[in-house]
Amino acid sequence: MSVPLSWTNSSTSRTKFNSYKMKGKILIAAAAALVLFSCTEKEMESPADTLEVTPATLDFGWKNNEPKTLTVKTNVEDWDFSADGWIEATVEGENLVVNVTDNEEYEERTGKILVTAGNAKPVRVEVTQDARVHSSLELSQEEFVAKPEGDTFEITVTSAEEWTVSGSSEWCRLSPEEGVSGDKITLTVDPNDTEEARYAQFSIISGTVIKVVKVTSEPVPFLEITSPTEPQSFDYNGGDFNIRLRTNVPLEEIKYEIAGNDGGWVSVTPSEKTWSVHVSANNTYLARQATISFSAEGVEPVSVTLTEAKRPYLKLLDPKSGSLELTTEAQQVSVSVITNLPVTYNGASWITQVGEAQVINETADGLTTYKFTFDITKSEGSRQGAISILYEQSVVAVTVKQIAEETVYATIPDATFREFLTDNEYIIPDGDNARVEVTAAGQAATSFDFSWGYTSIASIEGIEAFSNLTSIDLSNCQAITKVDISGLKNVTSLNLGACGYIEEVNLGDNNITMMSYGWETTVYPETVKISSVKLLYLVMSYQSFPMPDTWRYLDVTECPSLYQIDSERPSPVTIYCTKSQSLSLYNTGNGVLTVRE
Repeated sequence: MSVPLSWTNSSTSRTKFNSYKMKGKILIAAAAALVLFSCTEKEMESPADTLEVTPATLDFGWKNNEPKTLTVKTNVEDWDFSADGWIEATVEGENLVVNVTDNEEYEERTGKILVTAGNAKPVRVEVTQDARVHSSLELSQEEFVAKPEGDTFEITVTSAEEWTVSGSSEWCRLSPEEGVSGDKITLTVDPNDTEEARYAQFSIISGTVIKVVKVTSEPVPFLEITSPTEPQSFDYNGGDFNIRLRTNVPLEEIKYEIAGNDGGWVSVTPSEKTWSVHVSANNTYLARQATISFSAEGVEPVSVTLTEAKRPYLKLLDPKSGSLELTTEAQQVSVSVITNLPVTYNGASWITQVGEAQVINETADGLTTYKFTFDITKSEGSRQGAISILYEQSVVAVTVKQIAEETVYATIPDATFREFLTDNEYIIPDGDNARVEVTAAGQAATSFDFSWGYTSIASIEGIEAFSNLTSIDLSNCQAITKVDISGLKNVTSLNLGACGYIEEVNLGDNNITMMSYGWETTVYPETVKISSVKLLYLVMSYQSFPMPDTWRYLDVTECPSLYQIDSERPSPVTIYCTKSQSLSLYNTGNGVLTVRE
């Protein structure tokens, strides 16, 4: 309000002025009140700030949540919000996009979002998040065995959280390698073209839980025998052998069976690679055969065949005594045996088999009874032979004696001499008795040769019973010390080569005109005596590679016809002779002739 310019500063005027001033103040106050009233009324007439937020609550899982949207409606141009630290919110236009971090605690948690807009009443939105889930993981199957040609399997995963696959292999795969509960995993296994099983492992991980998937890829099974490569054969004593298998089949899956094992004569002891086989002795009279077969699922069986020889059986049935005593006349005899062998006959030249053996009986256990028939020729004197029924080492023998009415006996003390005479059928022995019967062959014998097989002979005592002898060979008979054939009359040859222990030789009246003793031979007796009616020439020299010996004396005083001696020895030998011999004896060596009457 303006004040009039005509006002003065007199007291009256001041009074009036003050009066006006007061009125003015009143008017000013009234005007101010009017203005204030006018403003309040104006304010009361403006709309209020508004704010609406939906939804009023938000719920989240404990992990891996998708964002959620709050719709904010307000008449205020600028609005704002605040939230707890684990709540993440972003303004997008009229919306508030909300998410939460993973809850690592095993307890539920709650928080808030406070939205403000102008003077509008703030809106509180409650946020709830589930407690962390305790990890769990289950697989529909954890161990897998794939066939050699390859295989495919399916695994169903049940878990509280997401899961992942850890691990790798060149020959098998898991797909997919991550997922959630209820998903299925495909396990693919490639074919196995090796000879060994293959193994792989994968880990399925969900939270803190790990499950291991184990995969076995089976190889193509094989089974072969590396030893033996040929069928096995045994004699009737049986034996043992080993079967070596090359295989990738587990031992417990290998089956074996033994065909032809009646009575259990074959036993098998399994082991990882070498199977021990025992073949029991065959106590039967039949040969037998068995086959050991090995098999396993998916492979061809392999086998080993073995045979065992029958126990040989050969028994003489007739004659039970084992001997036949016959006259010297021609005749026919029979011999019966029971056997399981393909026997043959062997015997003396004067015993001849008649036809084939006759089968008398056959049994189921493999034994057959045979009857053999033989012709015996006429003999001029006593003789002994044998009928031998044999197969390899199995033999039964029947002694056949033809006994003459007039028998000739001899006394043969030396066992080797008797053996020689028996082997040549020159005598009919009587066990170990020195007294024996001389056979017709012995009486007719003209030559005895002891130099092969009978050199252990120590005495030829009794040789005079073989009166037709013309030749005797005792070379290499080192055990003999005395040779006396004075009881014989027809001997023209006596061989004493390499006989170094003879002390006395008596040739008697036999027509031996030349003899050597000690020729190229070491002689061990100190004194040697030689007697002979007809000996003319004696060789005793030892000139090549001479060896010292102990021969020092030679007595030829009983050799009246002797006229020459070859006496060259490593050491000179004193030769005793008669006075008449000394006048006619021709000595060509270093021997010293000494007269002894």
